[in-house]
Amino acid sequence: MSSNNDIWERLLKSAKNQNILGIIGAGVGIIGLALALSQYIRAQPPAPTPQEPIQEQPPTTPVEEPIQPPTPTPTPTAPLSATLSVDRTSITVGQSVTFTIRVSGGVPPYTAELFDQYATFWRSPSGFAESTTATIKVGYPGEFRVVARVKDSRGNTVNSNTIIVKATQSTTPTPTPTPTTPLSAQLRMDKTTAVVGEPIRWYVTITGGVGPYTVKLVNSNTKEIYATMKVQ
Repeated sequence: MSSNNDIWERLLKSAKNQNILGIIGAGVGIIGLALALSQYIRAQPPAPTPQEPIQEQPPTTPVEEPIQPPTPTPTPTAPLSATLSVDRTSITVGQSVTFTIRVSGGVPPYTAELFDQYATFWRSPSGFAESTTATIKVGYPGEFRVVARVKDSRGNTVNSNTIIVKATQSTTPTPTPTPTTPLSAQLRMDKTTAVVGEPIRWYVTITGGVGPYTVKLVNSNTKEIYATMKVQ
């Protein structure tokens, strides 16, 4: 039979084992509680985020767009056209001819110029609506092929028809005018005596005949010419 001391030691060992098991059980229980609490928290829906209070906007008045007038359709214009004419096509040098330029179509006012095979010799001084004229004096002989160039207000240009003007040199000699009265001349001096080196003024009065005149002062004895002058 076991002694009382052995029994007592067994009881103490048993009690210690039960305490350890109790501690372990308690720990396991705490861990399980924590896991259950964690799953509970995860299962809960998130707390709603606080929203800003909605402020009511005042009603806006609609803005009416201005009504634009329709763009006018440009009126088509007739093609620019020019016609050149002249009062005569055969003249003598020194005479004048008058050119007439008539324009249609395009957009007035117009400007024009006249040119021949040599150069431009006339330009309109200002704009015109339908027609314009140019009077030209011909200063030398020849055959001139004249054309008018017209420009409208939009910058369009057109050339007219060609006019040929012939200028010839006059062959009729200029007649010598007939004297109306006989030619006469009077000579006078400001003094009749003078010392050597002193100037003398001579005055000649001419009447009749046909000017201009040529006057010569001649020594009547030696025929020496002292002076020659032209008098109108």
